[in-house]
Amino acid sequence: MVDPYMSATSCNGSWNMMAGPNALYSGARLSWIEKHDGPVSSYLEIQFTDNTWIYPTGSQATDGQWHSVSVDLSAYAGKTLWGLWLHENPGGNTGAWDGYFADVTLTPGDGSVFQLYAGQSYVPNKNPTVVGCSGGQLTAETGATGATTHYYLDDHLGSTQMELSSGGWPVWSGQFTPFGQEIVAGQVLSANLGNPQPADGTNMHYKFTGKERDAESGNDYFGARYYASSMGRFMSPDWAAKPYPVPYSKLDNPQTLNLYAYVGNNPLNRFDPDGHYSCDTKNHAAQCSQIKAALAIVQKADANLKEGTKARQRLDAVLKFYGSENDGKGPSIQFGDLSSIHAVGKEETVNGKTTITFDTKALAEHGDPYKGEEFAHEGTHGVDDHRPQTPVMNPFWRFYDYEYRAYQSESYVDQGLGVRTQSDGDRPVWAPGMSYQQHVTNMTRNAYENAKCDLGDCPQ
Repeated sequence: MVDPYMSATSCNGSWNMMAGPNALYSGARLSWIEKHDGPVSSYLEIQFTDNTWIYPTGSQATDGQWHSVSVDLSAYAGKTLWGLWLHENPGGNTGAWDGYFADVTLTPGDGSVFQLYAGQSYVPNKNPTVVGCSGGQLTAETGATGATTHYYLDDHLGSTQMELSSGGWPVWSGQFTPFGQEIVAGQVLSANLGNPQPADGTNMHYKFTGKERDAESGNDYFGARYYASSMGRFMSPDWAAKPYPVPYSKLDNPQTLNLYAYVGNNPLNRFDPDGHYSCDTKNHAAQCSQIKAALAIVQKADANLKEGTKARQRLDAVLKFYGSENDGKGPSIQFGDLSSIHAVGKEETVNGKTTITFDTKALAEHGDPYKGEEFAHEGTHGVDDHRPQTPVMNPFWRFYDYEYRAYQSESYVDQGLGVRTQSDGDRPVWAPGMSYQQHVTNMTRNAYENAKCDLGDCPQ
């Protein structure tokens, strides 16, 4: 973090940080963090347009530690703040002193947020005014604040709406157009060729639907491809695991014919986690969040597995299956009560179209490994339903093969996470220290019982 830094010897120094007048309303607050070293006082002064002044009291502690300060300005509602001055008064003391201020933020009470100092490497707005001494200086220096943790609040699409300081007050507020362009002070920011997106008052890069925004191009990185919010289009076409003239298009929905389109041109209700996948957040916001979380769990397990191994290749295939097809064009993710079949997930493929139903109410009762196991289990069924089939005399053994491979995928998730299987009761398919024989035995028994259930012989 970079802090405004003042240093002088027995003199008065001041510096106006305001870029322009700001009207105050009921609920207005001025917040900041501060640290003081040395025998003199440094503080903030507020100047109104009627040339009246107030001196909001900070911690004034000279212990060299950072302190959070937030001052209620409601008593001054109706006034217009013109100047915010960082001031030092030696009070007759001599010797070097240091005053540090960071995360200086004004919330006028009308819902807006003005971060007056956001950690820039320069003194914003005006050069310092140093009064009554020689050698006094007021500069922006690099230094650790000791309070660099910030928190972020998202909306139903995952777009970052507000950034909070370590003290809990807002230091940045985000607004976006439906297709993701950022709005600051009523103006839409955009990056043109050779001209980066203008500064928006935050060093945070994760903006629209939580995706990282490239400062130079203004494009968002979705994992599978880049997205240009200025056009509402991806920079490269969607793709499928198998070659099709128009991958995963549906002729009854013309929006699916455009392989560059973002979430079927419905950005108010849908988001795209990785450049392929979309989810109906309008009707199933909480459920979609669970699916997104389960996908992240499998991705974490996959990343921890050694590249080139069978386990890594299997989870890669499962993730590719979800990522390639679950955009409203491939597999349809639905939600429902599956308690009657003693399941939390169910996969079905008819005429090449896969539907996966999750009982998110049941999923919510379990931990992350459980969610990842079920997500990988049903995804493996989807992968297998799209691979070439070998004719078998008894359909039971096809179901058995499907279930065995699905339980294998569960075990790979657990290996990647380094935890015991959570979704299979007293027959876990993997656990630290489990023998290979026990691992195979449990998968075999689980697959056998599930295959019977697939054919209608479920436990009562």
